Amino acid sequence: MLPKKAKNGMIVRPYIWLGGKEGIEVVSIEFVGGGHAWLGKTPILPRLGESMKDISANDLMWDFFQRHARS
Repeated sequence: MLPKKAKNGMIVRPYIWLGGKEGIEVVSIEFVGGGHAWLGKTPILPRLGESMKDISANDLMWDFFQRHARS
């Protein structure tokens, strides 16, 4: 479950579309106030902006692919 607001003040807005062909799910997550940095990691360059430390991009992707494994 995603938080609605991160500890650093960024707002999390998930958009989920269900019921696609063969049960396809489309997920888009907007991080308001974030930069162009990998979630859960410190940006390697300050100009990339803020990153959210309480959500891991790796974990989000792993969870998604576990739920939608190829048969």
